[in-house]
Amino acid sequence: MEFPGNISVILLAGGRSSRMGSDKRLKYIETKPLIVHSISLADALSDDVIISSNDYLDYFGSHRVVFDNEKWGGPLAALDSCLEKTKNETILILTCDMPFLSKSLLAYMIEHHREGSLGCFIKNDDPYPFPMIISGKLTSKIKEQVATGKRSMKSIIENLPFNPIDFPAWASINTMKNINSPEDLSE
Repeated sequence: MEFPGNISVILLAGGRSSRMGSDKRLKYIETKPLIVHSISLADALSDDVIISSNDYLDYFGSHRVVFDNEKWGGPLAALDSCLEKTKNETILILTCDMPFLSKSLLAYMIEHHREGSLGCFIKNDDPYPFPMIISGKLTSKIKEQVATGKRSMKSIIENLPFNPIDFPAWASINTMKNINSPEDLSE
């Protein structure tokens, strides 16, 4: 599938890496750091890529970097910091710790997204919060969630128009693996 030109990508890359014990963005999978895998995928999907971070890495190159309005406020606060800076109505949210995601899996997600909703994959009735696709029309509702202290990704899945996207049978669930700890790196 050719990706439409009207997709923005927000790459969440500003977490504490507390379970990893050091900056996980710089941990290598195969021959590249996690952050390089994520940026390469984001670049293949859109010409509007925003990296959400609490610092700057040389790997970010000329990409737009948005520093979180609230340092260490969590992924929803980071997302809130970036939403109004996107150029497109449809926004794909990726994280820096999912190096096995494929362009074909994300194309499937985009194809099954419903306008005006938040979409993420589900398997056995369990939602996977990332990757996520959202309509820019939900920006104000996400801001409201953050302002009221509802900061979990689960809270926006529960409180916004939700479009569950069945995880495709042709894809391996391993593509959804997060790298959060030294043990994850060794598996």
